[in-house]
Amino acid sequence: MHVTDALRVLANLNVVHEAQLKGFDPRSKKLPVEPVNIELPVRLVFAGGTCLSKAYNLISRMSEDIDIKVILPEVPNTYKLKNECSSDKARLKDIHKKLTTKLEELGFYLTDKEGENPEINDRHRHYNVDLSYQGNFSSGVSNPLRSCIKVELINRPINLSTEKLKINYLYQQLVNGKSYPDFDIECINISETLAEKVLSLLRRFAMYCAGVKQAEFDEALVRHIYDVWRIYTIKPKAINAAASMFGHSVKTDMEEYSQQFQAFVDGPYSVLSKSLDVIKNTKDGQGKWLNHLYITRLSPLVYSQEPHSYEEALASFVEVANHLLRALAEK
Repeated sequence: MHVTDALRVLANLNVVHEAQLKGFDPRSKKLPVEPVNIELPVRLVFAGGTCLSKAYNLISRMSEDIDIKVILPEVPNTYKLKNECSSDKARLKDIHKKLTTKLEELGFYLTDKEGENPEINDRHRHYNVDLSYQGNFSSGVSNPLRSCIKVELINRPINLSTEKLKINYLYQQLVNGKSYPDFDIECINISETLAEKVLSLLRRFAMYCAGVKQAEFDEALVRHIYDVWRIYTIKPKAINAAASMFGHSVKTDMEEYSQQFQAFVDGPYSVLSKSLDVIKNTKDGQGKWLNHLYITRLSPLVYSQEPHSYEEALASFVEVANHLLRALAEK
């Protein structure tokens, strides 16, 4: 069992909902010009660090999280969703159920953990599930990786064009194997990932520093610093498209966190800029703590032989963040 097996399920998952023409009377002998029923195929777009690693081959760190953007097609004004999935919430619940069922059939099972699993928020727009599996190296105290994957499905708009890319197994990359995967998956644009990683770290770190009632700061978020450095080093031009859509991502976050982080809603540029200032200060306080987390939490997961340091990665992150913040200020 492997994270790639779960991705294969996602790539092949075909969820289609139906809508019916409003006002249609099945008893009428006169057929309407428009189709009575139309199909609304759901798009599942691979995103996040695992996408950067497995699809784009841009980062060289272990990643066991699967991030998926769920794109629900809009229902035309002259149509209405059928009763079995008559709302966006119902459509999302249907997607989550079908995905979980497929993964369980493959051999994954819900992880026994504290708190809710799956964790569902915002009328099913956020769906997080921890799944365990019987790994090849599951036993023994020396195993550094959990036999567990985290799958996050989020119903959130995307702003840039996507790409269809092939997925393969990490061990094939490491040993230069000649056996390639036989499936494609729709992937989020690199530039959009760049913008979202900068925004995610700045906004979530700002919430943590402000003491906003939220889950404890995810220490694994330092991966965003590493990922941004890798993207900007290998694909420096990605910053241009990232800047063009950064404001859209900020606006989406403002709507999403309007009930939790009022300061961000009132002044996103100010909040994000102050967060960056704290992150830049590696000599004391929270900035120094992030430096420590990078060394202790992120570095052990990097399998590349290419030397790297927190200072180098942070410098790239700061440069990209400043560029995106300038674009935000000009909006």
